Amino acid sequence: MAYSFDSFDQSLVIAGFGNGIAQNPYDGIANMQSVNPSSIQGEVSASFATQSVTQAPNVGSQSVTVTSNTFPIAASLLLETYQAVTITSVGSSGLTLNGTYWLVYVSNSGGNNYYGFSPTYGSVAVVTITGPSSVTFSSLNPTTPKYFSKGQSYNFMVDSSGLVWSDKVVTAGAGSVPKTYSWTYTGNPTDTTSHGNGLLVYRTIYGGTGATGTPATFDEWLFVWRNGQIDYTQILSSSSNTAISWVVGWNPALTSGTTTGHSAYLQNNYLINASHMAIQTLPNLAVYCDSFFVSVFFQNVPALSSSDYTGFDPTTPSTYTFDTFNLLPPNDTAQCLAFINQYVLVGGASNYIYPWNAAALDKEYTAPIIILPESNIVNIVNVANNGYIFCGNRGNIYQTNGSQASLFQKVPDHISGTIEPYYTWGGATYNKNRLYFGVRAYQQSNLASVNYAGVWCVDLTTGSLFNSNQLSYSGSGQYASALGVPVSDGALANPANGYGLVVGWSDNNANYGIDVSIAAPYTGGQSIVESDLIPIGTFNKHRTFQQIEYKLSAPLVSGESITLNYRNFYGDSWKSIATDSTVGNYSNTFPATWTDSQWIQIQAVLTSTATTPSYVRLTQIRLTGMVGPTLAQNQQLSD
Repeated sequence: MAYSFDSFDQSLVIAGFGNGIAQNPYDGIANMQSVNPSSIQGEVSASFATQSVTQAPNVGSQSVTVTSNTFPIAASLLLETYQAVTITSVGSSGLTLNGTYWLVYVSNSGGNNYYGFSPTYGSVAVVTITGPSSVTFSSLNPTTPKYFSKGQSYNFMVDSSGLVWSDKVVTAGAGSVPKTYSWTYTGNPTDTTSHGNGLLVYRTIYGGTGATGTPATFDEWLFVWRNGQIDYTQILSSSSNTAISWVVGWNPALTSGTTTGHSAYLQNNYLINASHMAIQTLPNLAVYCDSFFVSVFFQNVPALSSSDYTGFDPTTPSTYTFDTFNLLPPNDTAQCLAFINQYVLVGGASNYIYPWNAAALDKEYTAPIIILPESNIVNIVNVANNGYIFCGNRGNIYQTNGSQASLFQKVPDHISGTIEPYYTWGGATYNKNRLYFGVRAYQQSNLASVNYAGVWCVDLTTGSLFNSNQLSYSGSGQYASALGVPVSDGALANPANGYGLVVGWSDNNANYGIDVSIAAPYTGGQSIVESDLIPIGTFNKHRTFQQIEYKLSAPLVSGESITLNYRNFYGDSWKSIATDSTVGNYSNTFPATWTDSQWIQIQAVLTSTATTPSYVRLTQIRLTGMVGPTLAQNQQLSD
């Protein structure tokens, strides 16, 4: 329980925030949203917020008149430079109907910014249009984010349609309006059958003269799996960034190193949407799921005493080794991968995890790990050589040391508003000794509960579970479909900011986006804490308190407040007690606004500020001046 009775004045003290959300509302804190209960033990505060990096201001259709290659848009509209758009009406412009172009800022005049259409990702050259032409375009936005992968300088994401997005800063053009914060589509070709099934930045060694000579440099290649094919582009050459130029349909099994498109070199038919999750492991292996097969390719690296490292090149089979083998039984399907010690753990659609000795390149798994009684393993996250397993539909997270699995944590059912909610998992990642994940809980009516929206967290030091972040969406039912830890590019995402996360979110309908965590806390009342449902009386003997008091570990600053609400039974609407926004206050007391009650539950809403915040660091809520039972009777009620 997160409450007790103080022997000093018989106050009912609500604390214990560091334990996170309890499994039921009678044994501990009932709910926590967008808070941080584990940074400083004994207090809970507003957590770091997130901001959108995909939803540009011009979402929707725009009709413009193009003259001499450019069209004007009022500067106040803040059209996102280098945003990808789809042409829905071409007029006489010479643009391709339903084609994809990128908006390039050219100049400013008379309060308008002038843009042109670039046909190539990364280029500032615009399409030549000699005369006035009416053109209509719509912004190209991501569908459900599936996977993140990070390179040395930039972050990448593939969505459910197979489109690859990046936060790579592209030169804006001749003028002074830069690309501000949106992720952009990188131009990889797709078709109507495409799905994003896997994504991997693969780092390789290039050059150098052995162990005692000139240090080697690094190349990076970005691979995307979509249905029955693999596409790639180089993104780093000799440790320098390169222009993105996609090669479609790479077949790693061909000795000629050529491309073959939909040629069934993956085990899945190209019309089948199945996982090809990919990871890079020791010793420099690229491993990916492929039906009941596991496939691997890796750079051929000579001994350190040789003259040079041979550069990896997908078009030159002599520079790499490829192999594929049916690791899993034919009645199972590889869905996810994690690397622990020298083993790749392959999670299947059944209730088995198959450990594969990657260092030895064995073609058989060792003793499988059985996850009972659940199947459908969606994610495995490696933290300090322990694997955290997200599987099944009951909200259970399991833990494995590579040989056996046990229950680690359970997402609580009670906040779903139903009995036996049905869970589905989103993305999962690890950062700063915390396990982050996305989850959806469906009520018996098949509606997703709004209380599970956002990013969930388990602090691996304290074991506390809580909702760490609401996201930039509006509406309900959203969840974190993909999670990653971004690399800093100096402007868009910095791992030191906030929780250091990049989050892809979806509502499985028509709303999708990418958020990054920022250094400022939530400022709109998103951070809430709900106490246990506390028995303060019986059916025949209702009791009450005369005052309610809060305590903070730091005084409120300008723009901050704490609001206290109550309700008398679980599921009832919240009723207001008081709000305090007085600068300098770190404690205050208010009259109780409820009458004699059998039960009481208190909600605290923590609203911080982006300017020198205190984060509204709550340590206690006290209900004082109780009318009724003795301290001994109070303790009996709490027991």
